[in-house]
Amino acid sequence: MKQQGAPRVVKKNFTLRTIQSRGHAWQFLETSDSATILIYIRDTDQVLLVRQRRDAMVRDDNPEGWITESMGGRFDREEQVRQLLAREASEEVGGTIDPSTIVLLNDGAPMALSAGCLVERAWLGYVEITSDQLEQADREYGLAEEGERITRVFLPAREVESYVCEDVRVFALLQWFLRMNVDDRR
Repeated sequence: MKQQGAPRVVKKNFTLRTIQSRGHAWQFLETSDSATILIYIRDTDQVLLVRQRRDAMVRDDNPEGWITESMGGRFDREEQVRQLLAREASEEVGGTIDPSTIVLLNDGAPMALSAGCLVERAWLGYVEITSDQLEQADREYGLAEEGERITRVFLPAREVESYVCEDVRVFALLQWFLRMNVDDRR
């Protein structure tokens, strides 16, 4: 595998690279790995998702680029998966989560998101909390310096099976949630 030309930064922390491999020139997007989590709120029997604008989701049928997804973030600083998810919960949903209570799915191994064009891998997590671990204010969350405007989406657990997902990670997390033994959730 041989790199061709200089990599091109296309967005903060995203670099387009061209390599020569197996007789072909291939392009891929290089970025940091990520982690995302499904939060289950036991006392209200809900899962917590987030809604925010994503420029990559702007299309004719979604001119503002809003998408409902699971809460998470990128490894843009030195921290462990569970610490990243607990920090992001605080920033994105006003949650207080003990990192040791987070379950990492897939035996804690990361998974490719789009192996044909991305080097990014993602960890999937799950945590159970109670509503008193969430800030009670109904406001926009996220970091202003990162342009985040995040709202919380509370999905009743009884609606999970019929929920139409916009993000493949949400789909995977909700399918895992549905497969869990209900007694294990309570």
